Amino acid sequence: MTRPDTIICIHEPFGDPFYFGPEKISPAFRESPERCERTGHANSSYATIADSIAHTIESNPSRRIFIKDMSYHIIPSYPHLNPVSASPSLASRRSSSETDSFNPSLLPWSFLTKFQITFLLRHPISSIPSKYKFTVPPLNARTGMHDFYRREIGYRELRLMFDYLHNSDSTLDRPVVVDADDLLCSPAATIRAYCAEVGVAFDGSMLNWDSAENYARAKELFAKYATYHEDVLESKGLVAAEDGVSRPSLAESEKGWKDQFGEEGKKTLKECVNEAMADYEYLVRFKLQI
Repeated sequence: MTRPDTIICIHEPFGDPFYFGPEKISPAFRESPERCERTGHANSSYATIADSIAHTIESNPSRRIFIKDMSYHIIPSYPHLNPVSASPSLASRRSSSETDSFNPSLLPWSFLTKFQITFLLRHPISSIPSKYKFTVPPLNARTGMHDFYRREIGYRELRLMFDYLHNSDSTLDRPVVVDADDLLCSPAATIRAYCAEVGVAFDGSMLNWDSAENYARAKELFAKYATYHEDVLESKGLVAAEDGVSRPSLAESEKGWKDQFGEEGKKTLKECVNEAMADYEYLVRFKLQI
């Protein structure tokens, strides 16, 4: 976001049809059609979002488009859905080739080939409680998310997407996996390595966004999910953790979860972390070497 001269950032565009549009997949907000209307995305389908992104690409030939999104927004994790039934608006754009027949995502192969895809991995013991807290008091009053949907955690969907892209017999740029721990421990080295991998010139100023202009741009991008990004908006840059990343054990975490979320919350988090670990440990093997 600190490079508007060369990069255009789009923040979670496919969350709009996933939560609010006529093809909505998530059970969230089903009983709040007025909330969907207020977002301005009650008519956003997967096709309209894909077309908007394609138009942005075509209209900005001198700049790269950086899109941040969630795997579960584009890979249906609910068992009654598949890539065709979940998004009728894009189904007709899928080819009859083997490449699309094995495509686990809602996005047709012809669209995916426009991008070099990056997977940002965070350890489940850190990421899942971070998501859970927004579904319980007091924060759920602001997010409107009053249930924790286990199918919207995303590790299995990340693995499905990674394997599909990694094993694809094509000229698609290979997917890049970035470990969030590396980003926290060695931000400059990690961003430098990532830039080299995706063909972006590294500049140390990318690690610092302490300016009114950058703050205004970030605030606008994060507006629709503002509650989730308050810590980022209050930050000023990426600074290396002095003592590295320290993470409590599962047993230690359970005590903290029980104190914060009660017995039921602790039970849910323990189950979800355990379920996600195999996919996380598989994916982290492919991480970018710093």
